[in-house]
Amino acid sequence: MADDKSTSSIVFDGSVTGGGGSTGGCRWNPTKEQISLLENLYSQGIRTPSAEQIQEITTELKVYGHIEGKNVFYWFQNHKARQRQRQKQEQNHSNNIFYYNQFLLHHKSLPPPPLFAPAPRNNNG
Repeated sequence: MADDKSTSSIVFDGSVTGGGGSTGGCRWNPTKEQISLLENLYSQGIRTPSAEQIQEITTELKVYGHIEGKNVFYWFQNHKARQRQRQKQEQNHSNNIFYYNQFLLHHKSLPPPPLFAPAPRNNNG
């Protein structure tokens, strides 16, 4: 039973080992220059860069601060997902406006709401 105890005791030192095998739980905090360059590449049509492209982009961005290939990979993945979300929200907004206008067109017979609420009556007399 003593062997069981020694194998199950774990010391936590606060470090995090991620899928990449690196230690340290630091999040990547991109510089303005890095973001600008990544957005420029995205606007040029790069959506899912190849492993070789990721390596080239990472090397170029290291001039402006710390970055790893996985940061580039995830940035493009997240940016693409957010763009899709925005487009979906914009489409939903446009649809809502369209359907609201259709509703108004088909319900012209409804009286318009009053511009002013009637003054409250004084029941005290």
